[in-house]
Order: sequence, then structure tokens, then C-alpha cells
Amino acid sequence: MKRWYARFYQLGLVFLLLISFPNINWGGEPRVQIRSPKDGSHIAQEQNYILVGGKVFNEISGAGYVDIFLVLDVSGSSAQYAGVKLSEFSELADIYVDSRGLGRRGRECSGARRSGRLNLRNSIFAAEIMASRRLLSQLNPKSTRVGVITFGEEVRLVHPLTHDFDVVRSALDLVYQRGPYGGTNMVDALGLATAELLGKGKSEEYLDSIKALLFLTDGFPTRPIADCTSADTDLAIKAARLAGKAGIDVHVFALGEEALANPRAALGIAKESGGTYTPVTKPPDVLALVDKVSAVGMDFLQVTNETIGKKALYSRLAVDGFFAAAVPVVKGSNRIQVLGRARDGSIGRDTITVHYKPGEMRSLDLEVFLERERSLKLEVERVGKRHDEIQNYIQNQNTNEQSPRPELVGFKSGILDLKGFIWKPSGEGPFPALLWNHGSEKLPGSADRVASYFVGKGYVFFVPHRRGQGRSPGPYIMDELNQAGSRDERRRAAIDLHERHFEDQLAALQYLQALPDVDTNRVGVMGCSFGGIQTMLALERNPGYRVAVNLSGAADSWRGSSDLRSRLVAAARKATIPVFFVQAENDHDLTPNRVLSDEVRRAGTAVEAKVYPPFGTNPREGHSFCVRGTEIWGPDVLRFIETHLK
Repeated sequence: MKRWYARFYQLGLVFLLLISFPNINWGGEPRVQIRSPKDGSHIAQEQNYILVGGKVFNEISGAGYVDIFLVLDVSGSSAQYAGVKLSEFSELADIYVDSRGLGRRGRECSGARRSGRLNLRNSIFAAEIMASRRLLSQLNPKSTRVGVITFGEEVRLVHPLTHDFDVVRSALDLVYQRGPYGGTNMVDALGLATAELLGKGKSEEYLDSIKALLFLTDGFPTRPIADCTSADTDLAIKAARLAGKAGIDVHVFALGEEALANPRAALGIAKESGGTYTPVTKPPDVLALVDKVSAVGMDFLQVTNETIGKKALYSRLAVDGFFAAAVPVVKGSNRIQVLGRARDGSIGRDTITVHYKPGEMRSLDLEVFLERERSLKLEVERVGKRHDEIQNYIQNQNTNEQSPRPELVGFKSGILDLKGFIWKPSGEGPFPALLWNHGSEKLPGSADRVASYFVGKGYVFFVPHRRGQGRSPGPYIMDELNQAGSRDERRRAAIDLHERHFEDQLAALQYLQALPDVDTNRVGVMGCSFGGIQTMLALERNPGYRVAVNLSGAADSWRGSSDLRSRLVAAARKATIPVFFVQAENDHDLTPNRVLSDEVRRAGTAVEAKVYPPFGTNPREGHSFCVRGTEIWGPDVLRFIETHLK
């Protein structure tokens, strides 16, 4: 009861503040200010590069203070493996934890996770700490304050805003030592951060400062209501809206599979606050991406020697608006221009003239800057992405901000009101369409990785949630199977449940075919795992599909159920539409791929089957190839689909 009171008090306090300072807007024309060297300077040094530094800002907020809170997700799920052995270059200590001791609360709303003994040094949690420390090294402590807030089962103000970055580093060390635990309380974290930035907590108030949150999360809200509905997400988005009205941008980094599969909260928090959303497929990549956002609203910087037409060798625009660049110069007069572009597309620039001649002294400041940039670049490359790949990734993300996003829709299946996500390409239809049958996961999300690939190729992509999964009501299929009793009863129950879920697939297809921008003569079906089983059931009924793709269907259940094997073989023998079977070599079982493709071939129907090289290091990761390996199997599947949808 005390926690509920505290939360409503906190959000109520913020609301009262907004009555006094409604709709604060830090917009305005972008300004670029070169502070070093001064216009007209004469420079004599050995290097034929000079260090140019300054700050970008906007006219309304001015070039004053910047306040940034690092808001870090320390829920139990953040202990999961980050996908890269960070221990190979991390200064963090090895801390081993048992996944069973990370708090059970919140797991009921999440998918399956890796169990057993985990090394936090290789975790998503560690990637958050490392990214935060990296960011600190690039900010200016004279005019920038940083604080730390964590959220998991509880929300903590680890340290209020301070100019002392050594204290912030110690606070991050403390966060790492405490480790992750429990559910995901984004709501109270946003409320606490807002109150702190408005001077109603332990942080000293700077009225004219630019205020921002860097919000790192590997999941979605499961607190404070904790009922696995959208209620916690709705509260988090409302809290972000309040922050936005107070002039606080929330820049969200969604780290890893769970956050990307359930993006509504992360997207909503960024959008409602006026911040940015950065999806990070591989959590360690956040080290390279965390410093690419801007608290001052500037998303691009270019430094050029206009005299010789060459850009800076290295340039860096920090989150707080300070920039530095190593610019090539020639003997004599050099006209240096710094151009900055704001998030709304408006441009600001500043120009100076510098007179250079070769000398015997070396610039120590330039050497320090170049060494730091090389070190930062090396750190990025060691986690698997080169600097140019990161730049391309950022450019793609800027483009993707304007790309289609999924729409939550409803459709009827008998008496049930089911939900799903539909993606539509830009332009005018009608378009070919694909229906995606998800697996057994409790929260299928919107299948972003697969959907975005095919939407980019001009397809409508529909992800219906079958009964009891995701946004659709009803008992969860895995719970029903676990309650079935004996092994024989469980096998029979599995067939009955798949048949019932197939009715949901048919209802979803009817909804898809009724959309005005769908070409009903060019509709295909795809499915992963349990969804592959659903795809096989569609073959014998031919309800209106022209092509099918089965990815890892029944790979995890083939051996354990003769009933299921017989049912799928019967469906394959009646196939009348072309089928492509896809698996990774290290999936649980490759037999379904071989047996079912042979049966379809004997039925005289076009078929392809391909086993790809191992994906990951174990069968579980190999099984996830169907949703995580789109960039590998996508071109083959697209070719097959387009061949048969002509």
C-alpha cells in the first residue's frame, strides 16, 4: 500500500508542476558555436590536423547546463547472456548468479529464458553498465550533470545529479555489485526521474537546464500492477507523456529479443516524451549507439575544411552537445565550417578561418583526442561491429523512423475477440500479403525482424495472436498441455489444441483477405515452430493461400508424439500449394524437414527444403533461427514466394 501511495504521490507531484510549467518546449533554431580555435588564429605545429571544438544548442534553451539521468533496467531478465563474451575486454568483475535467485515475479509475463548459472560479466546488464561508463567519458562535467536511477522489482535513486563523474562511476560500480533482480517497474522509474529533474527530489534544481533521460531496457513493463495485461505499459506511456510535457526527452534503447518482440512500451515512451527510440538487436551494440543520441536535439554534425574540400578525420558529437573534430589543414589560410542538423531537419552552422604553418611542436590535445577516438573505435570493433557498420546502422535507423510500424487490430474467431499486428508497406496497394503463424511463446509480439524484412519488399504482413497468446484472451496453450495428464493424454491434447488454434488461423486469413489493400490472389502463409505445424495444417485445407513456408515446424515435438507425426504426414500428402521447408543444422530435430518435404514431393506439389549452417551454439539457438536468422534465409524464401505468387 505504501508503494502505491508513493507512486501516485510522485506522479501527482509531477502533474501539479505541469500546471505551473505546461507544455515546456525546448525547440528553436539550431546554433553551432566553434569555441576553439578562435577565428583568425595562427597555428604552428607538426601535425597537419588541428583540433576544432565547440558546442551545438538551440536558441530557446541556450548553451547552458545539461542534466542527464541514466535510467537502467536491472530486472532479473537483464542477467541473460548478451550474445557476446564481454568478459574478453570488460573491466567488470566475474559475478556468477543462479537464475532461480533473480526473483520469480515478472517471469509470468515473459517468455522462456536461459536457466542455470549465469556470469553477469557477459550479461545484458553488464552491457548497460559498460555503455553508461563509455558515455561518461565523452560528456563535459563543467556544464553537464549526470545521475543514476535503476528499475527492477524496486526503483532506486542510486545517485542524484552531479558534476562529479567519478562519483557517478562509483555509483555504476555499486549497481553492478548489487546485480539484477525481479520484475520491470518502468512506471515509477519515469516518475522518479521526472521529479528529480524538476528539482523535487534530492537533485539540486537547475531551472534553465536541458533535461533528458537515457533509458536502457531489455524488456517491457511488468510492474506495478503485474497482471500481464497492457496496464503497466499504459501507465509507463502516461508517465513518459508527463515527462515530455515538462520538457524532458526520454531516449530509449531497447536491448535484445524480448524488448524488440514487445516494443509498444519502448516506442510509446520515446514518442510521448519527444525522445528517440533505438532498437538494439545485439545488446553489446549499445556501447556504440548510446552516444549517438542528442539531449540538445541535434542528430548530425559535419566538420569540413572548405579550402581543400576535405572532411574531418574524426568527429564526435556528444550527447550534451559538445563536439570535437580532427580537421585536415594546409599551409596558409584554411576556412573551417561546422554544420549541425537538428532533429526537425533545420540547419545551423559556424565558420572560422585558421592560418596554419608546419612547426616542430606537437599538439597534445589533438593526440589525446585521436587516441581516445581510436580506443572507442576499437572497443566497438571488439564487440562485433566496425565503425562504418555502426554509422550505416544509425543511418538506417534514422530512415526506419519513417518506416511503417505495426498496427494492433482485432478480429473474430467464433465467439472470441482476438488480436494481432498488421504491417503495411508504404505506397498504394493492393499488395501481396503473408500471414505469420507464431510459435508457442506466450508473448509473440509483432515479429519485427521477420515482418520488417518482408514489408520492405512490398508485402502486407499479418501476425495474428491465436487464443491464449499475446494480446488474445484464453488459456495459454502450454499451460493446457501441462495440465493434460499422462503422456498419451498430452499427445492427444496437442492435436486437439492445434486443430482449435487452426480455426483462429482461418479467421485471421479471412480478416486479411477482406482488407482493401491486399491482393487476395497473392497471399502466402509462413510459420515458425508451433507456427510451422499450423502452416502444415493449412496445406490440406487450402483455404486461400498460394504458397507456404514451414520454418522449424515440429522440430521440438516430432520425436515425442507419434500422433503428431501421423497428423502432419497426412497433411503433407494432401498439399496442393508449393512449400519451402527451412531449418538450421543445429535445430532440435531435422527429421520433420526431410520426411514432410518428401511427402509433399510425392504428392506432386512443388517443394524446396534447405538446411542452413548451425545458428548459435546449441539446439535452442538453432531453433530460434526461424525468427532470428531472417537476414540469412530471407533471400531464399523471398525468391520462392515471389516465384509462386506471380
